[in-house]
Amino acid sequence: MPSYCSFRVVWLFSVDPTLTHGLDPVVPMAIAVPNYNQDARRSGQAVSGEPSSKKKRTSSGPELRRSQRLVNARDGAPGPSVGTSALAPPAQAATTQLPSSSRGPINRNSTRPGRAGRACEAVGLPGMSDLSVATTQSSPMKSSPSVSMTATAEAREQQLFAHMGKPRQSKAMDTYFFDTPSTYEAKIPKPTEKLGTEAAMKQMADAIKDVTGDRRLVGCGNSGSPIKLAPDRGEQENTPDAVILTHAAVAAAPDLPFVWAQSEHPTSMEGTPSSPQRAYSQIAVAIEVKKSDKRSAEARNQVIRRLHMICTTALRAHAIGVTLCGDVLQVYLVNACGVFTTSARECGQGAVLLRRVLSHLIELDDNELGMLASTNEVDDGFGSFVVSDKFLPPRAHDFESELGDISDLEIQELLFRRRSCLGRATSAFRVTARHAPVDRTSITLPTPATEYAMTVAWVEQSRLDDAIALRRNMHAASRIDTEGLSLSAGIYRDDFRTLPTFLGDDESFDDIGPRALEVVFHRQCYRPLNTATTTRELAQAVLGVVKGEHRDQLGGVAFALPSRHAPSHDIAGHRNLYRLGYIHRDISYGNAVIDRDGVGALIDYHLAVPHDRLCTELHHRIRSGTWPYLACSILAQPNERLGVVHERWHDIESLFYVVMEVSFREPYQGNNEELVMTPKGETIWRDWNRPEAHLVYTLKVVLRMDQPYESLLEGCAHRWTNIQLLFDILRRNCGLDSRFLGSKVAMEEVQLRELWGPSKAMSHESIISDIEQLLPLL
Repeated sequence: MPSYCSFRVVWLFSVDPTLTHGLDPVVPMAIAVPNYNQDARRSGQAVSGEPSSKKKRTSSGPELRRSQRLVNARDGAPGPSVGTSALAPPAQAATTQLPSSSRGPINRNSTRPGRAGRACEAVGLPGMSDLSVATTQSSPMKSSPSVSMTATAEAREQQLFAHMGKPRQSKAMDTYFFDTPSTYEAKIPKPTEKLGTEAAMKQMADAIKDVTGDRRLVGCGNSGSPIKLAPDRGEQENTPDAVILTHAAVAAAPDLPFVWAQSEHPTSMEGTPSSPQRAYSQIAVAIEVKKSDKRSAEARNQVIRRLHMICTTALRAHAIGVTLCGDVLQVYLVNACGVFTTSARECGQGAVLLRRVLSHLIELDDNELGMLASTNEVDDGFGSFVVSDKFLPPRAHDFESELGDISDLEIQELLFRRRSCLGRATSAFRVTARHAPVDRTSITLPTPATEYAMTVAWVEQSRLDDAIALRRNMHAASRIDTEGLSLSAGIYRDDFRTLPTFLGDDESFDDIGPRALEVVFHRQCYRPLNTATTTRELAQAVLGVVKGEHRDQLGGVAFALPSRHAPSHDIAGHRNLYRLGYIHRDISYGNAVIDRDGVGALIDYHLAVPHDRLCTELHHRIRSGTWPYLACSILAQPNERLGVVHERWHDIESLFYVVMEVSFREPYQGNNEELVMTPKGETIWRDWNRPEAHLVYTLKVVLRMDQPYESLLEGCAHRWTNIQLLFDILRRNCGLDSRFLGSKVAMEEVQLRELWGPSKAMSHESIISDIEQLLPLL
C-alpha cells in the first residue's frame, strides 16, 4: 500500500485464494483499507520519494478536456493518451500517394499555426495491463511543465518488467547481428579507447561517419541526464550513453546530431532559429555502455526501459537497443510480442562484433528500425506526419465492397497514443484519404477526400475469428438492427509474425503468440469522455454507452460523408452489442466515447466474444480487459484460471470505474483545457493501478460497504454536482452494493445471473430508465 495513505482495519468475509471457485469456504480475514480521507498532500508527506515542497500538485498528469475527436484504440500503456485540441486547426498535412514514396520533411522552421493550443499527452505506466493477455491501455492524459509526473523512471521499472516478462533469446537475432558480415565492418577501424567506455563509443561514431557519411550514431554528451520522452509528453527518462537517430529526425533537423552530442542544450543566437529539443521520439537505437560486464544486469534494465518508452511514441512497430559492458555485447528488440535478445558475446579481436553490429544498424532504413511514420517537424509532436510508403499492409477483408482501396492517405494528427509497447498497443489518428475506384479499368472522377479515424494495432490470431465474424455481421445487418455499430471503411492487416521481417524467417517462442499489424479506417470520429463538463453531460454520455442511439432520432451527423456511408450515422451501446450476440469485455476510458452531439458510444470490439458459447470454452476462462477497470470477479484468485464467465454486469462494473476516473479530474489552476486528478482521486487511482491483483480486488470489493464507497466519492472533483446519483445507478446494477457483501465469488455470480436473467431486477433497461429519469434532475 502507498506510504502516504492511512489505514483502518475492517473485518469481512473473503475467499481463500488457495481453493477453487464453487468450493471456497467463507474465510474471515482482517484487511487494511486505505483511508482516503487522510490526504497525503495535506499531511505534507512525500510521494514516490520526492519532497512535497517540490510539487504544487502531484498528479498523473493534466489531461486535455477539449479534443476534436477521439476514436479508441489502447497497449499498454502507462500508458495511455490522447488529446487533440479544438482550439486550433491542424497543421497542413503531409501527403503520401500509396504505395509511392512519401514526401520529404517540411522545413522545421516554418510557421506552425495554433501549436500552443494543440493537445499534449502524458503516458505513464499503470501497474499492469492484464493478468494473462495484453490489453488496451486507455487513459488519455495531457502533460504540462508545471505538473510533474510522480512516477520516477526507477519506480516504473519494477512495474514494467512485471508486465513485459523475461527477455527471450533469439537465434534469428544472433544470426543477423553476429553471424552475418556487414557492408562496412572491414572499413571501420577498431577503437583505440577501452571498450565499455563512452569515449570508445564516440570514437566508433566518428569512424562510422568517416566511412559511411552517416552522422546518426552519436555519443550523448548529456548521458544520464533526463530528457522528455516526446515533445507532447510530460514524463522524462534518462539519456542513453549513445543513440542512433532516425533518418527522418536528422532529415528534418540536420543539426540534431550536434545537439545530442552536447553536454547542454545549445543556445541559439538572437534572430536565428532555436535548436531542436532532444526527445526520445528521435531515437532509433538506444545504447548503454558500462566499463565491466558485472554491470550487465543494470545496463539491460536501463535499455529495456528506454526501448519501452521509444515504442510508445507514435507509430513505432519495434525498438532496438544495444548494451556494451566491458567487451561483452548484446542486442535487444522490443515489440508488441515481447522482449527479445541476442546471446551475450565478446566483441572479439579488433572489436569485430561491435563494428559489425553498429554497421548493421546504420544500414537499416527507418521502416526496418520500426518507424511506420514520423512527424514532419522534429520537435512538433502535433504536426502532420510523413507516412512510410511501406505503411499500409494488404487489405484484409471485403466488408466494404463498395469502397476501393485507400489512397492519398494524410495523417493529420495523433488522437490516441498507445500506452504500452506490448499487446494490442492501439493508437488512433485523424486522417483524410481517398478511395481508388473499385473497378480500376473504369474511367471515373477522383473520389473526394474523406475524414476518418485510423487505428493502428497489433492483433492476435487467436482473437481474429471472432473479430472478423462480428465485423461481418455488423456490415451485413440492417441499419435498424445494428443501430449504427461503428463500421469500417477499410481494414488492412499484415502477416502474423513474432520478429521483424528484416531478420529473415520468423521464429517461434513458447507462450508467445505472433501478432499482425492491423490498420482500420473508421467511418466516425469521437471525443473522449473528458469532453463532458457537467454531471448531466456525463450522464448523457453514460446513457449512450449503455443504450446506443439512432442518429436520426438526435438530428445530428458526425461529419459530412458520402451517401454510401449512411449506415454509419448511428452509434451503438453495450445493450446493442449484446443483442448482436457479443460481450465487449474491455470497457475502458478510451472505449467509452462521446459523439459531436454529446451522446455516448461504445467502440473497439477487439476483445468481444459471442456470449452464447459454452462457458467451458477457453475464451470464457481468460481474463480480458484493461487493468484499472477490471471487475472484482475478474480480479479474484489471480493465480488460477478465471472462475467466472465474463458477463454483462462485469462490463457495467468496468463502466463504473471509467466514470469514476472521469469524475476524479478537475481543471488545473482554473484552466478548463487542462484537467488533473484531485489529490484523493489520484491516490485511489494509483491504488487501482497497483500490479498486485489480490490487493486491487480487496480495494474494490470493499466498495460494497457504504463507508468506503462514500470515502471514494470524496475523491470526485467539486464540479460534478450530484454525481453520486449516477454512480448509485451503476453500482446497484453490477454487484458493488451491500447485497453482495461477504458473498463467495461463485455465489454472487449465481445471484447476478438470476438478477440479470429471469427476475430482470438488473438489466440494461433498468440502467437506461434510471438515467433517463435522472437527467431532468441534473
